[in-house]
Amino acid sequence: MQLRPLYSKIQLPGEPPDIIRLLKIEKIEGDRIICHLDQAKVSEAPEYSTLSYTWRSPLLKDDGSDPYPSKHVIHFIDGDSIPVFDNLYQAFLRLGRSDFRDQHFWIDAICIDQDNTVERNHQVDLMAQIYQHAKHVIVWLGPDDEHVDAASKLIETLPPVLETIPEKDWSKRINPWKIDEIDIPELRKANANQQQSWISLAHFFRRNWWSRSWVIQEVLLSQNLKLFCGTEREISWGDLERVSHFLSTTAWRQVLSDQGFLGIAPGECLPEYNTPTFLKAARRDLSADNDFLYTLIRARRHNCQMPIDKVFSLYGIASAYARDRTKVPKANYYLTPDVAFTQTARYILESSKDMHILAHVEGSKFQRLANLPSWVPDWTVTEPMGLGITGYKRYYAAGDPQLHYQKPQFPEPHILRLEATRVDRIAACSKPRGKDSFPDWMDLLQGLEKDYFNRQSCHEAFWRTLICDTDNHKACPSPPELEICFRAWLKKHDLSRRFQEVCQAEGIQLTINDTDGSSHDADRFDLCLSHRQCLRLFRTEEGYLGSGTECLQAGDSVWMVPGSRVPLILRERPSQGASNHLYELVGGTYLHGFMRPEPAVLPSGIVRKDGTSRMLKYEVVDIV
Repeated sequence: MQLRPLYSKIQLPGEPPDIIRLLKIEKIEGDRIICHLDQAKVSEAPEYSTLSYTWRSPLLKDDGSDPYPSKHVIHFIDGDSIPVFDNLYQAFLRLGRSDFRDQHFWIDAICIDQDNTVERNHQVDLMAQIYQHAKHVIVWLGPDDEHVDAASKLIETLPPVLETIPEKDWSKRINPWKIDEIDIPELRKANANQQQSWISLAHFFRRNWWSRSWVIQEVLLSQNLKLFCGTEREISWGDLERVSHFLSTTAWRQVLSDQGFLGIAPGECLPEYNTPTFLKAARRDLSADNDFLYTLIRARRHNCQMPIDKVFSLYGIASAYARDRTKVPKANYYLTPDVAFTQTARYILESSKDMHILAHVEGSKFQRLANLPSWVPDWTVTEPMGLGITGYKRYYAAGDPQLHYQKPQFPEPHILRLEATRVDRIAACSKPRGKDSFPDWMDLLQGLEKDYFNRQSCHEAFWRTLICDTDNHKACPSPPELEICFRAWLKKHDLSRRFQEVCQAEGIQLTINDTDGSSHDADRFDLCLSHRQCLRLFRTEEGYLGSGTECLQAGDSVWMVPGSRVPLILRERPSQGASNHLYELVGGTYLHGFMRPEPAVLPSGIVRKDGTSRMLKYEVVDIV
């Protein structure tokens, strides 16, 4: 491969393996930036910082175009030069005016020869070391725009105010439906009683950095984090974490997903305000089991230019915290994405002590890469997947996952073999969750017995299934007071009369009064629902009620799998002479009454709706 002149002069040797290039800004003359490039061993390098940024535009216009399309040139003292997009050029100018101007930097676009695949493979494998050894990770969010001033005022003002208010009262005191009535003096000084200030905060979180896959590794492996935005502004990461938590756990979550409120067209990117919260949770889990898988799950909504980088961008985290680093897959840009995703899924299954990754497959609608086995998640799909919970630790449908776990087998590269027991077959299902799905829900409810088999009324089983029997405070089962919130939610959406009619037809005397619940209670139930998207309700032949992926259909079967905290939905495929039944994995599911060992699953078997039980019978299944 022909090396570009800049890199041919400073080649990275294969041995020792941890050699990197480092850059230093020598001087800035007007708009001319002159740098020096050298090499060093990571563990012996002079003090350096890394730059976390977006290669192209830091933000998009509402029409999707790039407001900073132009390219610039970075010059080197030996006469070479390299083209860069405007955002990186602006970052150089900002660094040149900062206290970091005399430091060394590691910047991937310049310190790696991007045209050399062998070098890219090797340097991506080194990234965990590179970020862990860096003195600082400097985040460049991009230049100023019309929203930064108002957004930064809220980011600075909200955290100390939130500390004075009980978390359960956040939505009441800072009500997104009554912005002009916000009466907290500190917030009024920051113009929090004006809708435009919150719109500006939302646009701040629409900057492309917040949805970039590579930033996850860059932040999680950092020792010290600095955030620059615009000409002079430095923003506290701690403040961002607190603001993000507030927006993610209150009714603001719904408001900031409303394109009408934000003034953007349908299909435009929504603010990624939950990224700091997700990164805080991911950092907390770094030393725990399944940290790599959990990070992949949380990173669903993040993007990268190359599909294969959805896994490669996180291999550094796997390598940094794996018990046996030699088994962690290595980045290899000669692979196709489907092969890389399959090797990643297999590594997770073989290195963990559970089957949790299988619950994050969502069926063919959410597999867009060709040639993926059904048991391999397509991480390029950014829709919110599953039951809206990362680790599912509040569920243990098949008992303790590690106690009952049996290591899977791979008779062929694309086949996953495991033991499972069939619970029941899906008899009917609703439309995917949305405004027009309520009539289908009522049809499913009418097919249930008056009393659910676990001694709850069928209407209680219904509302608990809607929210997967958990809330945004991780309570499981949901606290009883959420029934009042459910009634308030029915009233808010003008559904209470129809629900009462269905209950009465089933022999259940249920009256929903005007005094049942408040608008705040309805918002609380809406918030629980908002975490569970891309799902549809279903009823099984035995009368069990569940919630699972949009891809499920009547005729699919629900299975218990040792090592999986939630039941799995499988679809039988023609065996074509195979010794074992062949199945397609449709996804994980919530099945009401089965998410804990009792009362649905007893030592004698699975309880039927008539009170009898059926013995558990495990069989070998092959998933393709």
